[in-house]
Parts: sequence; structure tokens; C-alpha cells
Amino acid sequence: MKISESKELAYWVGVAQSDGHLSTYGNNRRVMIGVREKSLPMLKKFQMLSGILLDKYAKIYKDKGGNYVFAIGVKKIMSSIRSLNITFGDPPKPPTWALTKNQYFGAYLAGLIDGDGDVRVKRKKYPQCVIRINSGKKQEKLKNCIEKIIKCSASTKQRYKEKILDGRKICGSFYELEFYVSSKNYKFVKNFITPNLQLIYKKEKIMNFILGRLS
Repeated sequence: MKISESKELAYWVGVAQSDGHLSTYGNNRRVMIGVREKSLPMLKKFQMLSGILLDKYAKIYKDKGGNYVFAIGVKKIMSSIRSLNITFGDPPKPPTWALTKNQYFGAYLAGLIDGDGDVRVKRKKYPQCVIRINSGKKQEKLKNCIEKIIKCSASTKQRYKEKILDGRKICGSFYELEFYVSSKNYKFVKNFITPNLQLIYKKEKIMNFILGRLS
């Protein structure tokens, strides 16, 4: 099956590189995503695109931990995936073709933001809207692409977190890439990122800020 470049595929890649992972069982390979209920709209979009773009169909099921899970076998199409410069793993790396058009890169970022992103509006008197994308490793390539294509500054910071799991304290670090929605880039964000976001609460935060402060 031939897989073609498109903004829909760019979104699929963004989600796969953030919330998904490539697993190997013997000779079998699967792309698997597990999310909580609030991210179900994103997972349903990913499920739909997997069918339309890759001819891969599967049901979403709920595991014992309460996560919604979707998995597809990709062994037979791995050569096509590799030919499009699509990789899996950490940190996320945009395929080279996704950098050639604003609509592709915007959709790719939307997939990352839906998956491992966070949108915050801070400061009451002079509000700022910051978009963050989290990863286990430093996202230098993505940072450089954002600065070059969206034409805004971006930064990466190492963060530390602690959580309690089964009575045990687990400590770990992650990297946070962030950039601000401003008068210089809001048209790109409005035209190419927000139309592709599936998680309404993230989309509304960005659009309310743009409509209220910048347009």
C-alpha cells in the first residue's frame, strides 16, 4: 500500500510520536496508544486516520487500568513508513516532508500538542499564552523547526516530577519545549495548528486568547 504525504498523515505522526509507541513481539510490530478518557477524541481521530491512510482497522478497548487503548499491526507497511522518514521513539522528530508546507507542520504540531502538549494562559494583567510539548529527551530538532517555520523563539527546560504509584515514590525527569502565541505567530497558530486540534479544551484556550488579545 502506498502512503502519501498529507496534513492528515502529519497529524497521525504527531500523535504516534507523543502518546504512541512502536512495540515489537517476535516478528510482529505494532503501533499502540493508551490514553485517559479526556484524550479519547484524539484517539478516535487517530483510529479513523489509521483506517483511511494506512488501511489499518482496530477497535478501541478499555484496559484494566481504565486506559483507552488502540493498537494496529504495521509490519507489512514498515517499508512505506520508513520511506516517508517517519520514526518512532523519543524525542519526537518531524518527517522532512512535514517541514515543506505550513499545513503539514501545523497539523504535526497539533498531533504533538493533543498528545503530550499543554496550553496555559498566565498573568492576569498582561496575559500570555504558552504552548508546551513534553518529552523524555531534549527536543532540539523540533525547537529549531519551530523557530525557523513559525518564526518565534522557543526554549527547552529540564523538569523533575514525583508521583506515588502503589505506595512507592517514583522520581523522574522530562524536557519541556515551549513557545508563546504572540502577534508575530498567531496567524500560523490560528490557521494551521488549531483547526487540527481534537482536544477542545486545548483548542479553546488558544482561540480565546487569540480572539481576545491579538485579533
